[in-house]
Amino acid sequence: MKDATVIEITTFQLNEGVLAELLLQAADKMQKEFLAKADGFISRSITVEENGTWRDIIAWKDKRSMEEAAQRAMEPGAAVPFMRCIDFDSVVMKAVEIKAHY
Repeated sequence: MKDATVIEITTFQLNEGVLAELLLQAADKMQKEFLAKADGFISRSITVEENGTWRDIIAWKDKRSMEEAAQRAMEPGAAVPFMRCIDFDSVVMKAVEIKAHY
């Protein structure tokens, strides 16, 4: 991950009735068909807390790559099933700059 300069952290809850398995299937599809092909994509982790709070953590080469992918994610395609699982009223997105790797 030493090539990454930006980490995108999206915190969210699932829509009512959406099971974790459905979200993870949609995340896998998004990964294979969208993120893995995006310029500047480095890595991705998805976490969940005991209270049901999820985080999608993506490392990007630079902010431009992250912003371009975010624009394309709104177009019809592989990201849509993942987004349909999410309660958008719960979404908090942050992009943080990496200052040091150890």
